[in-house]
Amino acid sequence: MDTPATATRRAPGTAAERLAVVLRVARRLAAVHDEAEAARTLVAAVRDLLAARTGFAYLDRGDRLEIVAEEGGEPGAAQRWGALPLDVDLPVTRAVRERAVLHLPDLATRDALFPHLAGTPLAAAGWVVLPLLVDGAEGAERCLGALAVGWTDPHPLDEDERGFLEALASHGAQALDRARLWAAERAARRSAERTAERLRLQQRLSARLTEAHDVGAVTATALAHVRDALGAAGASLLQVDQRRGELVRLGAAGVPTLPGADGAALPLAAPSPQSDAVRRRAPVVLADAAERAARYPLHAGGVAGEGLVCVPLVLEGRARGALSVVLAGPCTWGEDELRHLEAVAAQCAQALERARLFEHTRWVASTLQRSLLPARLPALPGLQVAVRYRPVSRRAEVGGDFYDVFRIAPGRFGLVIGDVSGKGVPAATLTAMARYTVRAAARRETGPAEVLGVLNEAILEAGEEDDRFATVAYLDVEPVEGGARVRLCVGGHPLPVLRRAGGGVGPVGRPGMALGLLPVPDVDDVEIVLGAGDALALFTDGVVEARDASGAFDDDLPERVLRGVPAGADAEEVADRLERAALDFQSGAPRDDIAVLVLRVPSATDAVWARGSAALTLDGDPTSPALARRMVRAFLRAHGLDAVDEVATLLTSEVVTNAVVHARTAVGLRVHAAADRVRVEVSDGSRRRPVRRELDTEATGGRGLLLLDRLATTWDVRRTGDGKTVWFELEAPPADG
Repeated sequence: MDTPATATRRAPGTAAERLAVVLRVARRLAAVHDEAEAARTLVAAVRDLLAARTGFAYLDRGDRLEIVAEEGGEPGAAQRWGALPLDVDLPVTRAVRERAVLHLPDLATRDALFPHLAGTPLAAAGWVVLPLLVDGAEGAERCLGALAVGWTDPHPLDEDERGFLEALASHGAQALDRARLWAAERAARRSAERTAERLRLQQRLSARLTEAHDVGAVTATALAHVRDALGAAGASLLQVDQRRGELVRLGAAGVPTLPGADGAALPLAAPSPQSDAVRRRAPVVLADAAERAARYPLHAGGVAGEGLVCVPLVLEGRARGALSVVLAGPCTWGEDELRHLEAVAAQCAQALERARLFEHTRWVASTLQRSLLPARLPALPGLQVAVRYRPVSRRAEVGGDFYDVFRIAPGRFGLVIGDVSGKGVPAATLTAMARYTVRAAARRETGPAEVLGVLNEAILEAGEEDDRFATVAYLDVEPVEGGARVRLCVGGHPLPVLRRAGGGVGPVGRPGMALGLLPVPDVDDVEIVLGAGDALALFTDGVVEARDASGAFDDDLPERVLRGVPAGADAEEVADRLERAALDFQSGAPRDDIAVLVLRVPSATDAVWARGSAALTLDGDPTSPALARRMVRAFLRAHGLDAVDEVATLLTSEVVTNAVVHARTAVGLRVHAAADRVRVEVSDGSRRRPVRRELDTEATGGRGLLLLDRLATTWDVRRTGDGKTVWFELEAPPADG
């Protein structure tokens, strides 16, 4: 079909023949759904049927006509005539503007109508240009472009051939219009699918951000979404510190998006993509590394990838931070991708504000919760008392668990543990009332049952709501030589568990009735005598009703833990083990508050820590070593043991870090000071012993046991029922100097 014609071929002779050819071409065009292919099909059919030398199909692109199909033109014709401004007077543009067939039978006619084309070499001498017309709105015609057909020799045009060409052009125009509609429909469908996918991703992000209650969780969730949803090589989230005039990086994922490390600050006034996005409250898009180096030379290094996009975190008209994204290749994003990132940034701004408010609310709740618990415990002569309290960390409200230890009279002490109904302020008011009612009643009444009776009456009198109640276990303790006499009364609370020095373990007391439900509660006193080495553990339902990942309970957890407590373990260790077991059973994420109260009679084989002891349970996360160092340093300085401060904190940090990295459970920390030594114990839920490694001077870890060998007076590892304890001792200076 690309061979120039050697003879003039006219349109088929009869009307029937012409109609058959037109219908055949129309069927061919009907099978085409692509604009360029439809144009090529039309040009090829016209050249073949009329033995034309050349053919061009132009489409209207708004301000110009553009070739979409060409056959048989002179070399370079597509480049020379490929894009024609509509306001230039040429045969093709005139046919489009006037929406009329333009016939140029020879060069003389062309030069007469278009003098500026005189002498211009063309592949053809005779031309016909037909506008590609389709029906428009309200009967008006739309012109899609033009079909230009040329013959090597002059070419007169009779009515039959003209009608034949117009019919072919009409079917071609309809095919092109269908192809445009088809392409528009496909583009709209793809756009709708992309929009739906982005909405789905934003909804998923929104759901995940709703579950993120602190800044760290918000940051991790947002950065993971950006990398997954947008295919980013890296991302970082920054927050404005107005007081210091800086952008502080909250976190990063993937390859670096700006120089420095997490926590590094960027001055808001300094030129950087992130600070510019914040100051202007508008996205900053850098297509590639070259543009980044040209616009922000100070930030050209230290950033991997090519394209960089920074969008502000805007909330209530203020830029609160920036979301920075780096792409592995050049940035070719369109409006859709940029709008999606801006929507993600807006969600992050809202989530960070929620997290800030949540953390503040949780701090207020924690402060109020601490005010409802005793600031310090009184010393019970000849007895050990240890407590543990862990509120649900993800909840920003006051819980209902409480405990108290107080002096009733000379030689008598009250110990109480309980759980009130509800959460928040109502629980706080009921907790305060319960605690102080028990204290007051204990000084007036003769026994624990009478004390709980007074508390029951107080709850009923104060209760405007039917569901206000409390479960309580109360001890009246009288220390005696070598032990203690205990009167116990339980009102609907989990029964305490007694561990005898000989190893026997079991619950004690009578369950009784929860308080605040009936005018006269069904509660009774039970007397217990504790001897040397005996331990009595009280706890709330956060221990006995703990659920694992499958939702199953471990009803035997307290008794199982106490069975595994070694002989000579003091009250602190018993409380430590109970708390850690409840946490580990729930994979470190308790669903309810946990309170533990342990009363123990020392035995002759116990170590004597004359200067004092302290204990702390750590979450087993990256913050644990720093918290452990602060606790050990504060304890040693408070007891005048500054001389061993540096070595003790170093060794503590190494051992706690080892537990965090390898055990991945809650970590128990206990510090003891005797007359001549300091002992630090670090317990975790893994039974694997630490492994000594050869020292690598380039390594940043793995040196803990080597340091223990070189710096500790003595150290060892003790297997426990649910893990291990690594302990070390240091020689301490005398108490007087």
